[in-house]
Amino acid sequence: MTCLLASLFFLLPLGLTNHAIGQQPILLILSLFGLGLAAGPVQPINAELAVDVTYPSDETAVESTQQIGGNLASALLVPIIEMASKQDYVLFDNSGILEGDMRGDILLLVGITILTLGFFNSFNSPLLRTIADTEDVIMEVDGRAIDVSHTESVSEKVEPSSDFMTKSK
Repeated sequence: MTCLLASLFFLLPLGLTNHAIGQQPILLILSLFGLGLAAGPVQPINAELAVDVTYPSDETAVESTQQIGGNLASALLVPIIEMASKQDYVLFDNSGILEGDMRGDILLLVGITILTLGFFNSFNSPLLRTIADTEDVIMEVDGRAIDVSHTESVSEKVEPSSDFMTKSK
């Protein structure tokens, strides 16, 4: 949540066009740096959450599905954001120091970030993998029982053969 809030903060200066603050190159560089710093960890955290919630599903399948969905959504948003970038919206008209306008693409990204914040703020699902790692339980999910109790690891079940460590010549 903190990463998304920081992203909102760093997005706003990028859209300021006819404003004294928006014409400062150092602000642009600092905003881009801060945005990368704040938004960078969101995808790995989201991937970990998806794997945790869909346990015992295959991690690779979950992350691949998430990556494909994200790429599709990005590709669909490109023409919409391109059209929005040509629009300017007046903010704080006749207010003196804050008078200026903001580009539509940044406002669209701010809206998407606010929707994402709302989704994650209201997200309430059992973290099945975390539960499996910490307890011996059988959970009921969508009307079916899932055994998420501790099991022996694969390394404990399989004993290496004697030629496992043999070097090939």
